[in-house]
Amino acid sequence: MSATMVKKLVSALDTPVLGLEHVRTGPYGTTTHLVEEAADLVRTSAHLDGGITGLMKTANTVESFGLDVELLLGGPAHVHAMSAIRNTNYFEHGLLHPESRWILDQGYEGNPEALGDDGRMHVPDGPGLGVDVDWEFVEARQTGHTRFEN
Repeated sequence: MSATMVKKLVSALDTPVLGLEHVRTGPYGTTTHLVEEAADLVRTSAHLDGGITGLMKTANTVESFGLDVELLLGGPAHVHAMSAIRNTNYFEHGLLHPESRWILDQGYEGNPEALGDDGRMHVPDGPGLGVDVDWEFVEARQTGHTRFEN
């Protein structure tokens, strides 16, 4: 759907329209939609939009238009990013069913998205993203292929 068509939808609705969840162009494609007023909020992800750097570039771009950015699903990278973004206010937990192991099945040990007794999610303060990696999980999924070859 073109930005012009989405702009018509955005202007016709009283409900804010969250856009660009599956548009993987980082801040550049986002800017086109924002200039066209084709979104009220923008979805971004460290996992799909160029890592934490791409996510932060998108968040800053969206902030320059006076809008909010929301992060797609959770994970330690998003916990850290959200703590550094002024124009976000919603953390999306992934699959909260008591039997779900969604976050654990991503290769982390423990519960990196646990809520504290105060009802808040605290930013891990250990090395890297502050969470322990389940190395058995990682090793079991190694393919022997490298992404980049010399």
